[in-house]
Amino acid sequence: MAAGRIECIAREGDARRSRSCTLLRPPPTIKIASHACALILASACVTLAGPARAAFDWWPFGKKADEIAQIPDPVEYEPKLTVDGGTRAVEKSLREVSALIDRRKTPTSGVAGLIARARQDVGQLTAILYQHAYYAGQIAITIDGKPLNAISPFDPVATKPVPVEIHVITGERFAFGKVEVPALPRGASLSRLGLVPGRPADSGRIVAAENVIADAWREQGHPLVTIKPREVVADHDTHKVDVKLDIEAGPVARYGRDATAAGASFVEIQNAMLFASLGQRPDA
Repeated sequence: MAAGRIECIAREGDARRSRSCTLLRPPPTIKIASHACALILASACVTLAGPARAAFDWWPFGKKADEIAQIPDPVEYEPKLTVDGGTRAVEKSLREVSALIDRRKTPTSGVAGLIARARQDVGQLTAILYQHAYYAGQIAITIDGKPLNAISPFDPVATKPVPVEIHVITGERFAFGKVEVPALPRGASLSRLGLVPGRPADSGRIVAAENVIADAWREQGHPLVTIKPREVVADHDTHKVDVKLDIEAGPVARYGRDATAAGASFVEIQNAMLFASLGQRPDA
């Protein structure tokens, strides 16, 4: 899924502020086959016949102390996530995407590393809120009792492991407001795409609809589809999300006259295919 940008508009009196977030996807889970583990153990048995030091240099179990020693100025911390609002599914998604929680057993390099990891969490947690149509959520992270935007990499930490509090307030869920798509391919409709006013405005649904429209145009003979930047505006007063998707179908690709490619270079063949997709002749 491609990254998308969402603009949030909040009105406070006459003031307006905007913010944006890039949608992220958590890294895939890596699974190790059982036969691979058996191979490691079998190799270990053979190596133990030699010098004991050489065997334990690469032994994959119980090396936490050695790994920590290789990290300059290691800082261990204890994260705690609190979510106000939303469902259990939302809390689960927030927990799974948090780098502070996922990598809690790996110390950071100094307080600066811990701050960097916490800032990474802000973007990832915001993206999850957007995916569940929470565009007015609040994320507050404290490190050793100090707010993330107030702590310095040079500040001393009094407690070890360092307590890290992650507090998320989901806020009210947003719904689709005005939805604009200038042109839709044959057989497509806003209701089928799920872009219906009043329904929860999940950001993932917006991105998926854009891809479905582009693929439908290609299947209907428009290979040169252009996806222009989408406009997604969340109004914090009405809790509505206005969406405008602009996908240009481009020209229809038609079959041209039969021709042989014997003796033609690769570039010439590519140019001929391009002109054919544009409905033109290379020699025109």
